[in-house]
Amino acid sequence: MSDRFDLSLRYKIAAGLVTAALVLLVGAISFWAVSRSSRASSQVERTGEVLLAQERLLTGLADSETATQGYVLTGDTTFLVPFRSAEGRVPASIARLRVLTQGNPVQQARLDTLESVATSRLRLDEQIVEFRKSSGFELARAMVATGQGMIVMDHARHITRAMENTERATLATRRAEQKASQRLVYLVVGLGSFIAFLLSVLINRAIRSDVIDREHARELIEQQSKKLKEQAAKLEKQQRELAQKLEEQEALLESTDAGFYGLDAEGRCTFVNPAGARMLGFSPGELLGRNMHDTIHHKRTDGSPYPAGECAIYIACRTGERARTDEEVYWRKDGTPLPVEYSTSPIHGNGMLRGAVVAFADVTERKRVQRAITESEERKAAVLRSTLDSIISMDSDGKVTEFNRAAEAAFGYTRAEALGQPLGQLVVPERFRDAHRVGLMRYLETGEAHVIGKRLELPAMRKDGSEFLSELTITRSDIDGEQAFTGVLRDITERKAAEAERELLIKALARSNQELDQFAYVASHDLKAPLRGIANLSQWIEEDLGDALAGESKRQMELLRGRVQRMESLIDGILQYSRAGRAKARPEAVDAGAIVKEAVELLAPESALRLEIMEGMPTVTTERVPLQQVFLNLIGNALKHTGMSHPLITVAWRDAEPFFEFSVSDNGQGIAPQYHERIFGIFQTLEARDKVEGTGIGLSVVKKIVEAKGGRVWIESDVGRGATFRFLWPKHETTLE
Repeated sequence: MSDRFDLSLRYKIAAGLVTAALVLLVGAISFWAVSRSSRASSQVERTGEVLLAQERLLTGLADSETATQGYVLTGDTTFLVPFRSAEGRVPASIARLRVLTQGNPVQQARLDTLESVATSRLRLDEQIVEFRKSSGFELARAMVATGQGMIVMDHARHITRAMENTERATLATRRAEQKASQRLVYLVVGLGSFIAFLLSVLINRAIRSDVIDREHARELIEQQSKKLKEQAAKLEKQQRELAQKLEEQEALLESTDAGFYGLDAEGRCTFVNPAGARMLGFSPGELLGRNMHDTIHHKRTDGSPYPAGECAIYIACRTGERARTDEEVYWRKDGTPLPVEYSTSPIHGNGMLRGAVVAFADVTERKRVQRAITESEERKAAVLRSTLDSIISMDSDGKVTEFNRAAEAAFGYTRAEALGQPLGQLVVPERFRDAHRVGLMRYLETGEAHVIGKRLELPAMRKDGSEFLSELTITRSDIDGEQAFTGVLRDITERKAAEAERELLIKALARSNQELDQFAYVASHDLKAPLRGIANLSQWIEEDLGDALAGESKRQMELLRGRVQRMESLIDGILQYSRAGRAKARPEAVDAGAIVKEAVELLAPESALRLEIMEGMPTVTTERVPLQQVFLNLIGNALKHTGMSHPLITVAWRDAEPFFEFSVSDNGQGIAPQYHERIFGIFQTLEARDKVEGTGIGLSVVKKIVEAKGGRVWIESDVGRGATFRFLWPKHETTLE
């Protein structure tokens, strides 16, 4: 009995130890598997965050690029809001990526490169914006057209794709590890539970009489079962979270504008995102399971057949090689070509090649832009060839980089002789070369500019050593990050000679005008003196004869004095005509309405006259006296020729930017069209002076004054319809002419 008890006790102890060990082992393995699954889930989540941070980085760079181009095209500063936002978001995304990829030296190295590329992109955009602000649209657009921004963006996308591929490969591995952990948990729990149950049955049979041991075993099993259920619930929760993360990643893939599709090793489509299907004219369901080469890539760009064995994508599915091109086409569902760039990445699973993922984008717009850039360069070359001005460019070392045909003709060098040579040695006279060299060095070192953007007159030197006077304008630009300078130069030797000759003529004209004024004054004085003598003499004769002078003799004496007065008026008119438009005063604000009213008061018309002045007559910034003379002559002329029964004169105006158009109308007998030009000639009248008192100078004075102000005067009239005189007068005279 003792031996059997000892044996039973040993069996029970051994069975208890085995059961305890098994429970501990199951618990340890379960804890390890759950921990491993939790780590895998955490890593999957981290991978998703890495992909999201990459997408935010690319979006920020794209926003910066789009905003920069929008501002260059329109000059609208509202485009700079997303650009400034991107300046903050891009560094934040890079910092987040650096935290997420800690412990991965490969990704950290790529991130270093990506940070450099992103910084270059932002710096380039900042330069373009500043250049647009300072130098205008054309040069800013030329910077955009260099394609440097596109190269930087392509480099950034290439790096992010490499990082994404690495993260997705890691994601696949971690998912596989997670599934293996789950299977292991289930196996351990199941097998451990089965063995525990079997041992408990054996122990119950062996120690049925030992209630304490049995209760203890039962409690132990219940506790273990409870732990296993808790572990299973936790594992199920982790699985749900992992599924949610995968759904979010799929949503992110489906929301992008780029096209993506997956291929198995035979080239059949395993997935395609909505953007990719939409670009190809299909729905995603129409492409799944189809051979993509036969569906969208079966013809070359020229329409000739494209064998699958020569297709880089098909080869990538078979061999795992990467492929990239931007010079091929896909064929849409409707048979039209779609210019694309694409790249492939292999898909591996369990150490085997499973197929490839293809990313592609529509490059139609980029092709159009490239063509536009080419055409712009051709137009630039045509301008350089055809312009009459010499155009010479140099780099920051002072060496010639452009020398157009006009420069060849002006300086005597061929373009081949000039390119690469120091500019100062070619065209700058020796006495100015040191100043040229010092000025260039000062600008490059300090940015201090004395000649850039200014119009200069400097001597230039031909190939034969002769010099000529030139007009020069210099502009600065950046080409591939290097400073460059372009000068537009024109030979002004003949112009300067013409200007000197013009100055001599102006001085001669001034002397002539002065002499003419003096002559007119002397002539009017000398002519008026005998006229006044004749008038006085006739008056004395009439007074001496008294009543003896009557009838025809008295009428003849009155006619004599009338002729003398007309001769005096004629002399005054000639003097006024000679001075019209030449006497200058400071422009002032003149109320045209007040000027008209003053003219009417000075002319003192008969009470029967009806005068209508248009309301709201404008205020003109001009000389007061010339405008007053014009209105006096036109209204005076209208008074002489207005209707006899119901005389009416109308003064009106209208805006004729940059002039005011004034008009003076009467209801007289009118003027036939064939006389419309004649009436503005000096001494021209259409009726005998005995019938209508006048010198024939008033309208010629009006014409001379108006034309001296840059305006014109004309008449609208016909016989029996009255006459309307119109003239244009500038709104603003800002300086003394």
